[in-house]
Amino acid sequence: MKAAVKINLIFFIFVFVALAAPRSARAANLALSLPSLNEFVRQVFNGEPSALRGVYIPNTLALRVEQQPARDPKFISEERLTATEFKMAGLLGNIGLLAHNDLAGKLFFDIRPRAEVTLVYGGGGTESFIVESILTYQALAGGNYLNLANGEVIGSRALFEQMYEGERHLTLQTCIEYNGDKSWGRLFILAKPRAATDWTPRVNSSYHIPTLPDRLNARAPY
Repeated sequence: MKAAVKINLIFFIFVFVALAAPRSARAANLALSLPSLNEFVRQVFNGEPSALRGVYIPNTLALRVEQQPARDPKFISEERLTATEFKMAGLLGNIGLLAHNDLAGKLFFDIRPRAEVTLVYGGGGTESFIVESILTYQALAGGNYLNLANGEVIGSRALFEQMYEGERHLTLQTCIEYNGDKSWGRLFILAKPRAATDWTPRVNSSYHIPTLPDRLNARAPY
């Protein structure tokens, strides 16, 4: 069963990362007057303890979380302040949150290393993670990706394994826009459970704040 899931996950990596790019006009002002964490817990409460309902980072974002339909792993919410839980990541025991980069994903670019990320569940429970790695990639022809921090080129299979497999962790993902190309690149943010003191992400650039190379004159989608 796990092998079949893995094949499907790798097959869909091109689909869901492409859909993480915006299809609608750029969102207007996403400036937030954030609630407190306790207020946010009350806002997303629905009495379902196992349902992931929100993600909260102090002074950065407070997003509702929507689940993908059972048979639609390509679905990403079009709601303005909503991330989407990536169901296939959950099948591997991890948590993936996807968002369009002109909607909620726009706020992912404000996340910094060591930030505390709180997941909020429908019964009022919470789970805390600490941001460990922030990585940026340019999408290349042939399904490869260029790591903008170190110049390494990696295939989609290896990239997927690094972002979504391994010990329990949280991955937030959106696209990077450049020169009119809405899905020019990918932003990944990996966070470890707060209680996990010996967890090491399967990536090369911990604590790296991503900046696109000056030679590209690229800009994050703020």
